[in-house]
Amino acid sequence: IQTWFGCGNGWVEQDGKLIPIHQTPEYKEALDWIKKCYDEGLMRSDWVTIDTSEWSNGCKKGEAGVFIDVMDSGRRIWDYFVNPDTYTPSVVNPDEPASMVLQGPVGGRTLATSGYNGFYVITTDGAKTEEDVINCLTFLDKLNDYDMRLLADYGLEGVTYEINEEGLIDQTNFQMESSQTPHLGLNQMVSYTYDEQAVEPFPVVKSERQLALEDCYYNRTRPAAISNPALAYIASSETYTKEGTNLDAIISEARTQYICGTIDEEGLQAAWDEWAEVGGNDLIEEINELYAAAHEE
Repeated sequence: IQTWFGCGNGWVEQDGKLIPIHQTPEYKEALDWIKKCYDEGLMRSDWVTIDTSEWSNGCKKGEAGVFIDVMDSGRRIWDYFVNPDTYTPSVVNPDEPASMVLQGPVGGRTLATSGYNGFYVITTDGAKTEEDVINCLTFLDKLNDYDMRLLADYGLEGVTYEINEEGLIDQTNFQMESSQTPHLGLNQMVSYTYDEQAVEPFPVVKSERQLALEDCYYNRTRPAAISNPALAYIASSETYTKEGTNLDAIISEARTQYICGTIDEEGLQAAWDEWAEVGGNDLIEEINELYAAAHEE
């Protein structure tokens, strides 16, 4: 939501230096708007404590008409509406299933993610011998084979998909909640390092929801994504390594407390001052030293 007000992604460049977004006027403007939504009852009063698995329930049950999250989550709600087991009639035309409008960026801006986690760790507790290590590496390697990626991404033929007359993977007749799929979570282990014989992309029948998602992603959201200019330097910051968790918690908790009215503007500023004193100022200095060094000619 903060990007709607011109706010950056974590950090922003101003006058040749990087600063955290909570030190920008756009951040406070966005925070005041969200607080106004909370004060007027336009969002759930218990939003702080809702488990991530329940975020979409308000839309699915017809309690809410807007869902703000990554686009794939919106598409999953749409899948839920048209699923025969959870079919939800449209309030506009009861003869048709409900649907979602994937809005994409508001005001021409949206947050870019930081991408994949980047690496896997094989621990000495889990792999005590050289043979164990080889077995782990073999497993990760095999996950990149065509058949394993097919299993990880689409599940089992006859259970979650079929091959139609045109030779395409067709999931039309196998709609189910993601939590019920036999391949749940497998794709989180695939590094997607393809061998030379892999056929990419998989030939798949795409639903109306998938086509809408791709259109929104490639034509609207991707060109508008705002990256974090400090992301590459944070991992090299000694201060963030030591105090990063605490620093992030101070900003996050103050934001939540301000929205809910637990603290006022004075309390919000006090939290920001605390952030600066316990390492925030040092973090800004370190980030900018790294930033300047990277941009030296």
